[in-house]
Amino acid sequence: MPPRAPLLHAATAALLVACSGDNGVCGDHVVDPGEACDAAGDGCDAACHLTGATTWTVTRGATNKITDLLDVAVDPDGQIVVLGVSSDWATGEPVHAAWLLALDPAGAEQWQADIPLSAIEFNPGPPKLAVDAGGFIYIQGRSLQRFGPLGEPSWQLAPEDRAFTALTVVDGAVYATGFEISSDGSDNPDRYKFAVHRH
Repeated sequence: MPPRAPLLHAATAALLVACSGDNGVCGDHVVDPGEACDAAGDGCDAACHLTGATTWTVTRGATNKITDLLDVAVDPDGQIVVLGVSSDWATGEPVHAAWLLALDPAGAEQWQADIPLSAIEFNPGPPKLAVDAGGFIYIQGRSLQRFGPLGEPSWQLAPEDRAFTALTVVDGAVYATGFEISSDGSDNPDRYKFAVHRH
């Protein structure tokens, strides 16, 4: 009978190789070159990098402009889409421009597109952003709007009797939560019903 293979040792070796960092072996309790840490449970991930560490930062601004970022989403390919607004500092004007900015996984700018101000109207809270598997971008504010993979307008839903509060996209379907208001003209609180919509 041939000798039995050392299954335990083989499995352990495979695990260490699977978790290997840039250099050395991740998981051997030795911080090798290219590793920031080497112990589970202390903020160390499976590649021996510190979780929560800042790997890059992108900053932008313009003279006499106030820029706010309202939300961020990441598509399946790792592209980062940011929803932002700009105001004029010199005149104190309210928000006068809304835009989408796309960054690649390393933080390099890919494109920027201006969008209608109606997309970022608060109702009742700040707008939400989501991106589906095809790269289409959804913004939920007072309305629900869809934009193409480069920020081009696609469609808009703006019902008078509905307010959107949250948004997510799963398997090509758009789910929006909020509340609906009946049109009986009264001030009865029963007019307000919570709602979950699938689009």
